[in-house]
Amino acid sequence: MKSLLLLALGLARTVVLGARIEAERIVVSVRPYKREQRRCPVCGRACDFYDMANRGAPRLWRAMDLARSACYLEYAPCRVRCPEHGVRTEAVPWARHGARFTRDFEDWVAWLAVRCTASAVSELARVEWHSVGGVCRRVYAELGGRARRLEVRRRAPHRHRRDVVQEGPQVRHGGRRPRPRLPHLGARRAPARTCSTCSSTSSRASRGAP
Repeated sequence: MKSLLLLALGLARTVVLGARIEAERIVVSVRPYKREQRRCPVCGRACDFYDMANRGAPRLWRAMDLARSACYLEYAPCRVRCPEHGVRTEAVPWARHGARFTRDFEDWVAWLAVRCTASAVSELARVEWHSVGGVCRRVYAELGGRARRLEVRRRAPHRHRRDVVQEGPQVRHGGRRPRPRLPHLGARRAPARTCSTCSSTSSRASRGAP
């Protein structure tokens, strides 16, 4: 069962402790490998234990759905003292720093956001629409220069505030694409005809009106 969950969720450097069903969702208890615990989320170095984050209460990370049920990863992280970045919540291998979604889930949402509107993505992924912008920002920050096509901006303040994703020069938020302009072909020339007197070919434009 644990090996099946590891394969289905695509988890790496992670140990599955168990799973349970709560209402209409599946909660999978996990923990990082021993060598992956107590690491700074910024620089990734192993650090000293400081205390338990959120008083030891477990946190939930939204993962990819299993069949039609929402799936969450459960783990109680600790806080570590990094000599360079201070006290931080330890990094986990299945999620980015500061995210409540798994890495695979955020990659999928960002891929959808390039091709759909934020409201459509929120319906497909079953998340709040304002969370789509935060997901795209984290994916963009990790990809760096390789994510030139993925740009996140805010709409005008007089509209509903939401994060939309811009791909190239066109903003896809339900509007129509601009119609391409055709090149200017100029005036159509009159067909040439043969003169009955001199048997020469000339156009109507060059001889003037009859």
